[in-house]
Amino acid sequence: MSVTQDLVSPRSAPSESAVEADRLARLALNHAVEPADPQIGRLLELHSPVEVLAAIRTDQLPDLDPDPSRHDRLADRSTGLRLRLEPGRVEAGIAAADAVFARFVTPSDSDWPVRLDDLGQQRPIGIWAIGSWGDQSYEHPNPASGHDSDQVQTQHQDQGRNSSPTDAERSAPLPTAEMLSIVGARACTGYGSYVAGALGADLASAGMTVVSGAALGIDAAAHRGALAVGGPTIAVLACGIDRAYPRAHEALLRAIAEHGAVLSELPPGAAPTRFRFLHRNRIIAALGVGTVVVEAAHRSGSLVTARLAAELGRVVMAVPGPVTSDQSAGAHELVRDGATLVTQASQVREACASLTAASRELCGPGAATAIPGQRIRTARRAPTQSVRPAEPADPIEELLLEALPSATADAGADVFALARATGVGPDAVFAALGRLAACGRAVKAGGGWMLSIKR
Repeated sequence: MSVTQDLVSPRSAPSESAVEADRLARLALNHAVEPADPQIGRLLELHSPVEVLAAIRTDQLPDLDPDPSRHDRLADRSTGLRLRLEPGRVEAGIAAADAVFARFVTPSDSDWPVRLDDLGQQRPIGIWAIGSWGDQSYEHPNPASGHDSDQVQTQHQDQGRNSSPTDAERSAPLPTAEMLSIVGARACTGYGSYVAGALGADLASAGMTVVSGAALGIDAAAHRGALAVGGPTIAVLACGIDRAYPRAHEALLRAIAEHGAVLSELPPGAAPTRFRFLHRNRIIAALGVGTVVVEAAHRSGSLVTARLAAELGRVVMAVPGPVTSDQSAGAHELVRDGATLVTQASQVREACASLTAASRELCGPGAATAIPGQRIRTARRAPTQSVRPAEPADPIEELLLEALPSATADAGADVFALARATGVGPDAVFAALGRLAACGRAVKAGGGWMLSIKR
């Protein structure tokens, strides 16, 4: 019996604790729901994960929403989510996590990063963690059993990222540390790389934990700066916890896990996509008491992280660069919008000090809105280049464009395969495919669909 079937079965053991039932339900939902799903997030604010999962399995998801206008859409979503809960998928995810010594942290755990609660309906269902994050003796419960005593035994493998936990990984958990997020351009300049590394090293030396996304460029420089002085650092991935992405950073991710933690809200095995990167940014923004942008072009994803941080009441800072550098144009835009200009770690600590003090007295994203440095406008400036009329604005269409095979693929994907990949019901997928075909973005190929050659 699979985890999702067991949780809605009337034969579930009555001795199972509410906490364990919550964890098992979140494990299943983690494999079915995409990050930052507003519909499921809203339901999880009203109902327990066990209730939401049971409603998905029994096709009663609309009954959980008091607003009748949303029932049709929820009924369609329920169909798409059930396709993602095929038997064995959650068990396979747990096995993959155990192979890299990852654990699943939920809001009921003592080491849950409470700053993520500020995300409200977009709070992660759970977080996968490797490294110095919480109780290293934790073992995943057996999803095929309702008994707390039945647990999945960790399979230690001495290869690659699957090496045994080090002493650093067994050290005190990181969730209690003060965190600072550093983000910026992937294609950074030597200047940007130097500044990010220096900030990472100096902030880590001052006792702060450096948070970033393990991407090429500024992210990697910030992580390496913290590691160079033996300080902790956290990498937040936009893929499954068992994947090293980018592949060139496999050794870096291993070092981060040994001296800090690697986190991901996506289930093991999940591939990185453009929208998963964007949703990952909200976690980076939420974890830090502040966010520093070191080099960002006008349309950089780092600006999204900065504006998310501002919406959460975090301190937003930007490092200036040459006025002739396109890579610093976005950082300069942030400063014009009210971000705090910083050039060294002491200025970063000074800017964050007032917010840190306030956070000890008040809770929630509104606690720091009156603090200097929070005046940054959250509305994006009008883009300098017009958007093509054929560009999809519908979120379902955007998900499909990520899931559709390329125009050079051997075969297209059928509606049910696309529904499973996106978590959207088949009817909604078929309708969205029609709209994409009408604007020349997708084509029907044999029994399936793929991206059009001319996009």
